[in-house]
Amino acid sequence: MHGNLHHLVSRNMGRPVLMERGALENYVQRIHAIDAQAFTRPSRFDAIIRKLAGTPKPAMAYDDDYGPPPVPYDQRLAYAPRYIGEADDTGYCWSLKDGIALMCVDTPLLAHGEEYCGVAHHGYDTLLAGMREALSDVRVKGLFLKSDSPGGVAAAGIMTLAKWMRDIQSSTGKPIWCFSEMACSAMYWIAGQSARIASGPLDYTGSIGCYTVHEDITGAYEKWGVKITEFAVYENKTDGAPWKGLSEEAAADILADVQQIVRVFAADIEAGRPQLTLAKIAALKSKSFMTEHAEPARSGLALGLVDEITNEEAFFAALADQVSTATSGIIPPAAPAVARANQPKEQPMAKAADPQAAIRAAAIKKAEDDLVRLRAEDATAAKDDEEENDDETADDETTEDDPDKKKDENEAIAASAEAKAHPQMALAAISSGQTLAQFKASVAAAGKGGGAAPNALKEALANAKRLGPDAVQADASAHGKALLADAQKRSGKPTA
Repeated sequence: MHGNLHHLVSRNMGRPVLMERGALENYVQRIHAIDAQAFTRPSRFDAIIRKLAGTPKPAMAYDDDYGPPPVPYDQRLAYAPRYIGEADDTGYCWSLKDGIALMCVDTPLLAHGEEYCGVAHHGYDTLLAGMREALSDVRVKGLFLKSDSPGGVAAAGIMTLAKWMRDIQSSTGKPIWCFSEMACSAMYWIAGQSARIASGPLDYTGSIGCYTVHEDITGAYEKWGVKITEFAVYENKTDGAPWKGLSEEAAADILADVQQIVRVFAADIEAGRPQLTLAKIAALKSKSFMTEHAEPARSGLALGLVDEITNEEAFFAALADQVSTATSGIIPPAAPAVARANQPKEQPMAKAADPQAAIRAAAIKKAEDDLVRLRAEDATAAKDDEEENDDETADDETTEDDPDKKKDENEAIAASAEAKAHPQMALAAISSGQTLAQFKASVAAAGKGGGAAPNALKEALANAKRLGPDAVQADASAHGKALLADAQKRSGKPTA
């Protein structure tokens, strides 16, 4: 079994373990019970033999012979406990209910999330990706993290995650609360960054420490008659190898690395929970503690590892109540600047949370373009009206100042074909002192009819009581002379 432990650690890049020792051994035993081949990578030959023999495949995800899982990885990790009923929506490894994003870690933590022995394991990268997506969603007012994990491996991703959790709560005001059934070692490193931690009375937290192992199997090799010959330029290249004894220098190097990890671990815990000073953390001696205990020195609550004793459902309800009454100061965070390490599949929530955004943007752009066009048309029309008014004013001044000119215009109107077709309009034009050009323009505008734009002169003529419908005269020439005479009589001038 110790060989299996060593292989599991080696499987995760030979990193020191941030996990309860007993939990790690139990975890290895469970894996071995599920799949006896879990700690050896099958060859392609083995896979072919299994196919030919009809032997069931072991459940290891890194066997090349396996197909994709029936349910996507992120959906399997989307936490929706029964007490919330139906979730409002789901995202990458999280679900939404009453403005709260729910996430859960209930397996050992890996450096990178993956499928392991048929179980979806969170990694520090998948936790960060899920939290980033959730707290960037405008519907999310807080994050509820459920933990039931003994810890995991030591990797830089946990430091990045811990700092991000502190920063996001400070910059947005969106709280992260953690309910812990077990939060030990690496899991407590994460839980310790929460604004509040709660547990049940028999739950465990703590184990703020780190360890690794070295297995010296030289005695077994001697018993089996196995002789190892090393070929290395520098002797330290193989320090810590199981086929050689551990030198004092190699032991000091390994211990120094573990101590450095614990230093960083403790500093992050103090940053997330200032009541746990470095001195208090050192006094815990990497032990884990039951939440409620008659002896204060053995109580996680009394030692400050958790904030309260309650149950998960009540703790979730308390968070939902808090964010529903204190959301005015929440500022949505900026979009994630770092790509997800494992490039998880986008969920509906990840589409900027608004499928109509592109449609609205296009409509706004079109409205702005239409406004620019209409303003340009209005400016052109105003300029044309101004020029036309100037021409009309000039014509009016000319005809008013020059009686002969006005007489000529009146005669021209009376003799025009338009006057013969519209005698009443001709009479009104002569009476108002219009020029022949103005009269013709009025006739042309009146003749458009139908869907043409309203014409002020046409409307005035149509509503004038003294003017009736135009009538076609049999003697157009005589009628034209009569029109001229009538106009001259009205203006006080003698007829010619």
